[in-house]
Amino acid sequence: MYEITLLEPWEMMAGAPMASEFYTACERLLPEVEARHRRRWLKYTQAVLESRPLAEVFMLAVDALQSDLPTTRVLRQRLALLVERFTG
Repeated sequence: MYEITLLEPWEMMAGAPMASEFYTACERLLPEVEARHRRRWLKYTQAVLESRPLAEVFMLAVDALQSDLPTTRVLRQRLALLVERFTG
């Protein structure tokens, strides 16, 4: 799920000028879309992890993985490590 919803769009935006500003503007200008998106992520993450609190923590961790605008390769590695720790 995160491969499609996080990494594929990230790959398209990686290295683009003002990529972080684009994400910030989307969150500010389209809050209902962002909220709907997060609810859907929570629903699916919770289905996999079988715990709402655990799913919420996982999602917060995923947000943090992106905070320094890493390359797609680095983000993919971070996400794989996070998934391994949460599911392994």
